[in-house]
Amino acid sequence: MIRNARKIEKAMFRDMPWANGMGVTTELYAYNDEQSDRILWRISMASVSSDGPFSHFAGYDRILVLIEGAGLKLSHQDGTKHFLTEAYQLAAFPGDVGTHATLIDGAVQDFNVITDRSAFKPTVTIVSGGRR
Repeated sequence: MIRNARKIEKAMFRDMPWANGMGVTTELYAYNDEQSDRILWRISMASVSSDGPFSHFAGYDRILVLIEGAGLKLSHQDGTKHFLTEAYQLAAFPGDVGTHATLIDGAVQDFNVITDRSAFKPTVTIVSGGRR
């Protein structure tokens, strides 16, 4: 059962520059702490068109899902690597570990979840199939 579900209208989306200044994220929805205005969780989509570092998000965990494109390799400073080469593959990683993306063959589109790790543990479930 889904509780407190809310439809997110496209008019609510907003383009936000990446923290590292190398691109733009389309923020689909963000939930902020009422007192501090700190983001507690956010969902977004982004186009990645060149190799480069990911923005640093101290205290946050991230999940990136490949939506379109040939893929990308994520290399993290802790030695972890993720190879996303098919739509809907995902990578979960801490936002405060240095991460570098290398495109496999051109630009990609991704879906992102970022959560304040002191308040939430992010999960993404890919559901496929089904008919209406």
